[in-house]
Order: sequence, then structure tokens, then C-alpha cells
Amino acid sequence: MTILINTFTKGWQNAARHELMANEAMYLCRDMSLDITGSLRCRNLSSENAYFATQTCTSNIEDVYQINVEGADKQLMFYRIGGSLYCWNSITNATRTISTAMSGEHISYAPALPLLSDTTFVYITDGTTMLADNGTTTITWGIDPPEAAPSISILAALGRLSAGTYRYIYTFYDNDTGSESDPSPACAALTAVANDGMTVSNIRTSDNSRVTTRRLYRTLAGGGSYYLVVIISDNTTTTFIDTFADADLSTEAILDQGIPPTVRIAYPYKKMLLLTGDDDYPNRVYITLVSGPDNVPEESYIETGKSGDKVMNICELEGRIHLITKAGIGVLYGETPDTLLPQETLAHVGTYARWTAKTGPDGIYYLANNGVYRFNGKTSSNVSEPIGRCFGNTPGRWFDIVDKSTAAESASACFLNGVYYLLVPMKDINGSVSNRLLAYDTQKSSGAQTWLLYNVVLKHITSDTTRDKLFGSMEKPDSAGSYSVYELFSTASSSIDTATPEVVSKSFKTMEGQKYSLGGAGGITQSEELVIAWLRKFRVDADGDWDFDFYLDDRLVYSLSLSNLSIDDNSTWHDFPPNLKGRYVYVNITGTGTPQPDSHIIREIEIK
Repeated sequence: MTILINTFTKGWQNAARHELMANEAMYLCRDMSLDITGSLRCRNLSSENAYFATQTCTSNIEDVYQINVEGADKQLMFYRIGGSLYCWNSITNATRTISTAMSGEHISYAPALPLLSDTTFVYITDGTTMLADNGTTTITWGIDPPEAAPSISILAALGRLSAGTYRYIYTFYDNDTGSESDPSPACAALTAVANDGMTVSNIRTSDNSRVTTRRLYRTLAGGGSYYLVVIISDNTTTTFIDTFADADLSTEAILDQGIPPTVRIAYPYKKMLLLTGDDDYPNRVYITLVSGPDNVPEESYIETGKSGDKVMNICELEGRIHLITKAGIGVLYGETPDTLLPQETLAHVGTYARWTAKTGPDGIYYLANNGVYRFNGKTSSNVSEPIGRCFGNTPGRWFDIVDKSTAAESASACFLNGVYYLLVPMKDINGSVSNRLLAYDTQKSSGAQTWLLYNVVLKHITSDTTRDKLFGSMEKPDSAGSYSVYELFSTASSSIDTATPEVVSKSFKTMEGQKYSLGGAGGITQSEELVIAWLRKFRVDADGDWDFDFYLDDRLVYSLSLSNLSIDDNSTWHDFPPNLKGRYVYVNITGTGTPQPDSHIIREIEIK
């Protein structure tokens, strides 16, 4: 009898009976990676992010977001420490404090290129504070309208007005973003005769620093609609002389510009922003004006499901917007604010952890109560059956469980190169909760996808798809007491996060063959009982320092520590104690010493 434990290509599984698992799978795999074909390597964390390597941060770094600015060779990096939000600009190499009042639990970022802007604005919300930033300046969402009506008086025979009554209104305007306020109250009507002019006064200024111009509108003679008269190109002038004829006016005012409600999620879509997460209307998605990212008219929203249904996140798949709710997934058809309509799909499992919903190469992935699901555009299916018990209610000796009470807000995810990385709090058998990083390779063929578990002290993860990098902010400081952000799975090692690799193999039968007995007339018959073999010796092909625990029928029967292993030791056989006999054998392997990526590798174990 020979048992060969190698080719760990199917990653970590968690079946009810691990002897029923695939030969290539592991029952537990923590702090390991499959970078080396057919082998396990201590997971590779991590070189420090170049920017954060120059910073001194005395608390956890969260909500890290990187973007390459449109139309400029500029990279912006946003991040939060406590209630303060910062932005680093690669052109100026300067870091600004954007806000000290970010009190929400998670920040949503949405890049958009406003109508008149020459640089991308990143729209930011945490459910409390609503900001937009272009790497140089910060503005708050929405512009409050003027509170006072203008005043008007007739200039007899000094203009080209037609005979009739006139009213005026004015608005505040932001040239950088194309955002306009709702109009002021209308002034009282005045009646002009042909060729009169009009003095418009009391055009108030705004104390909002983003207001760069104001727009003055009036009715046509005796009319009710308002048309643009002039753009006042400053925020100081309070009087204007109107001599225009009605025929000169053509641009009609939009009277309902609106101010965005306070939401938790912003998503850019076809020059609009889709906004959701309004606690008062949880099933609503608000729609901004095209090229007016912080203008939301009063009736510019759609609702999905029933009034109590809660939209958790927004994801785009195959060019269509999908609404991830607690109950399932809906889809939005249409491409303009007036044509967007919601429809239900056949996906009737939703998410309770909004920040885990991310679009991958083959669908939208998200955390549900009983596992991780993939939505393919029509239906959703559980892709985490191999580790299914981790989504149960009771932790076990070889597996932790997802702590749903804290995962709702703290769990998050991202995609990089077809791998779904899920950062989720997990509870062990002692009740202790700490973050784990789960990795699921979606690019492998059906049935061969890999789940891996990384026991890392991360607070936040983010991917930089432009540079093919995955970053994680550490939950503990280095020896100097400083927190930082590290590149995960890089070629350099880090002293801040020492790995503790652990592997439990699947169970293998220790059977040598069939029992035979004499039958009638001297014939031989084969019984169904197999011969149980004795364990005699084993060898290890590995690098580094490891503890080996051998189990027979779920009983620990032998432990051994081996140090300084290398490829030169792969032919060395080690004897088991006498009288070791059982039906199933499996091995628990734990790295010791100071495991580092290149020093701790498991290639195979052979048992005889």
C-alpha cells in the first residue's frame, strides 16, 4: 500500500466527510498559495506600497481607492484613517485632507467626467458626507438655490422687449462640473410696452465656493416658461440691464434640478450617477441628470421590488446595470434617466453584505447567508459548496465560520486577474473573530475552481487593475507602531505579517486489497471487506520547518517536527511507531519557525 499526497490543485475544501473529497483537494489550507504548480507555498505577503512606505499612519488605513485621471497622466489615491479622508496626487506628490467628518462605515467612490470639467471628479459618499474631488479641490454635492427673488424695474424705450408681462428667476452655477441649483423664487410680474428694457437687481451671490457663475432667466411676453437671458460670469455682480428681444432667447430653464439625497452608494453609468442606499427609501435608485452628476430632479428615481426591499449595491454586467438586493438581483433596462426601468431576474438569493458584490469575468459574485453566489445574468448559483460548512452556525476544529453579525458591514471584496478576493470576519471554535482572506479562481474550468484561505490581519483590500496589483491595509502596526498598506502576493516578504501556514490533507483509505475465501466445490469467492493496512513509514518532499500530525480514523496517532527540510531530504524515510492501523489516514501540516514564501514549500508526502 502506498499513499501519495500531492498535486493540491483543487485548493481548500470543507466537505462533511473529507475522505469523500477530490484527491487533489485539501481539507484545510491556511496561509498557503498555489503559485508553484503541484505544490503549496507559504502565502506571499507582502511588499509595502510605495506611497504608504513614506507615510507614518498611527491608525488603521481603510477605503483605499486608486484611479488614473482621464485626460491627464495623473494618479489619485484616496484613503481614510478614522474620520479623515485624504487624497494623494501623483503630479504634485502632495497629500491633502479632504474631510475630517467621514463618519460612515464604508466609502463608495464613483469617478465621472462632468460636462465642463477638464479632469475627472471622483464622487464620494459614506452615507453621511457627500463630496466630489478632482485631486486638487473638493466640493460638496448639490448647490442650494437662491432664497430671494430678484427685483425688476422698467427702463422705458431702452430695450427690445415686446409688449406684455415679464417675470425673472436666477440660479447658481458651477462651471467645473456643470451643476446648477434650483431657481430662486420668481419676482413679481411687471408689464412692459414695446422696446422697453428692464433693470434686474437683487441678484444674490452664493456663499458656496463652488459657485462660479449665475444664470438669469425670464419669461417671454405673457408667457409662463423661463428662458436664459445671460450668464453672469462672476459671483459678485448683483445687477443686470436686460435689453434682449424675446426672439433672442432660446434656452429653456430646467426648473427642477434637485439636490441629491444622502446615500451610501454612487455608481457611474453613461454620464450619470446612480445613487442608492437612502435609509428612508431603501428600494430606490436615484438618477442624476446627464452630465450633471449632482443634480437629481425630484421624480428622477426608480424603485425595485416592494417598498421594504433594500438595494444593497449596484454592479454592471455585460453592459447592463444590476441591482443587488437582500432578496435577489434585478436588472435595469434603458440608457437614459427617462428610459431606465427595473425588471426582476430569476436570481432569488441576495446579499446581506453589500460591499462583497463585485463583477468578475463570468458574472457577479457576492456573499449570501449560506455561501458565495455567482449571478450569470439570469440566475444565481452557490459556488462555495466545497467550503460550505464555513457558512454554517457552528465552527469546527478544522474550520471557522463566517461571523454574519459583523460581516454585513465589514466584509468586502475585489477582483484581480479573474480571482475573487473576499475579506470576511470569521469566528473560531473559541468564539474569537478575525478577518480571513478567501480567494476563488474563477478562470479554471467548471468543477476545478480553487478556494484558498489566508489568515491575514487585513482591514481593507483593493485592486489596482491597471498595474495588476492587490493591496491590503494591515490591521496591526509594525515594530515602530505605524500602520501601512502592502502589496499582497508580491515577490518581496514583509516583517509585519508573518505567515502561519497550515494544511490538512483529505482522508485516504488505508486498504491493501480484497479478502478472498474458498467457496463451494473448491472455488474462490471475493468478499466485500478490504484488508486494513499497517502504517510503517513516510517521507516528505518539502522545504523549511514543519510539524506533522498523523491521524487515523480521526485520532491523533503520531507527531513529528522536521527542520531545515530541502529537496535533499525528499528520499529520507521516517518510521512510524509500531501497531498503527486504521481505515483512514490524514495529515495536519503546520509551518514553524519564521515561515516566509520561499522557505516553506510542501510538494508531496508519501506514506507506506
